[in-house]
Amino acid sequence: MIVWTVPIPWAWRALVWGVLLIAAGVVGWLDGTTRAGSEALRRDQVAAEVVGRRVGELQEQARAAERKHAEALAEVSRDYQEKISERDRQRTADRAALLSGALRLRDPGPAPAGRSVAASAGAGSCGCDGPPSRELSGAAAGFLLDLAADADAVADQLAACQRVVTEDRAAGGVP
Repeated sequence: MIVWTVPIPWAWRALVWGVLLIAAGVVGWLDGTTRAGSEALRRDQVAAEVVGRRVGELQEQARAAERKHAEALAEVSRDYQEKISERDRQRTADRAALLSGALRLRDPGPAPAGRSVAASAGAGSCGCDGPPSRELSGAAAGFLLDLAADADAVADQLAACQRVVTEDRAAGGVP
């Protein structure tokens, strides 16, 4: 039978107290790191929520800018298509007027030496400024009408391209 009344030596008592103090320190340290870790985790979650809201706002701004840019490009396209239709109607009307005789194209003739066509057209009415102007043939008049319509088409296309470039630069922030 063991008797518990025997005093425990001081060395053993000191060892037990030392182990208990070390265990308490380790438990305290672990509790502190757990609390610090949970506090850091909470701060990170709050920061992530703030960043998430900001990213959402920026994405919405980007979508709005893209919609505005797409609408501007669609407007350029609509305007260009309307000009194409208008130009085709004008070409058809000019062709019809040329065929009916309502539209005549004339050749002012060669300009006198040293004078332009505009200067000779404004000259006096004495009739001594040279031969009268001659009417162009149907083929020549048709060719000139087509050439003018093609030149208008190129000018309209260039204007549309310039508007697209301007819109692209405005959307991209390039001056």
